[in-house]
Amino acid sequence: MTNPTCPHCHSACFVIKCGLNDSGSQRLRCQACRRYFTPQPKPAGYEQSIRTFALKLHLEGTSLRAIGRLLHLNHQTVVNWVNAEAQRLPELVCDQTPTRKVEIDELFTFLGKKKSKSMSC
Repeated sequence: MTNPTCPHCHSACFVIKCGLNDSGSQRLRCQACRRYFTPQPKPAGYEQSIRTFALKLHLEGTSLRAIGRLLHLNHQTVVNWVNAEAQRLPELVCDQTPTRKVEIDELFTFLGKKKSKSMSC
């Protein structure tokens, strides 16, 4: 096995093993510049297929906490993925093709203050 070179000072003869990092990858230390580095770090995060599946479940109406339970994730992770995808959506839809059916939900919103009438005797 060839000795890896330090990415900082590019020295190859003064590199020694120095434990493991949190993900289990081998850490090395350069004796010349005294810096630590990982030559082949393991990728962090979840696979794109899990993210896509979580977003599909959300679009089907599954709650964020239920998605977390099903996929063994923290629900806040799912919230972050949904918010990130929502940020990528365009402000206006550019598709101008005519449609035959449109599905909408009813929503009642009250804006302002609800004023209660005072009861006077």
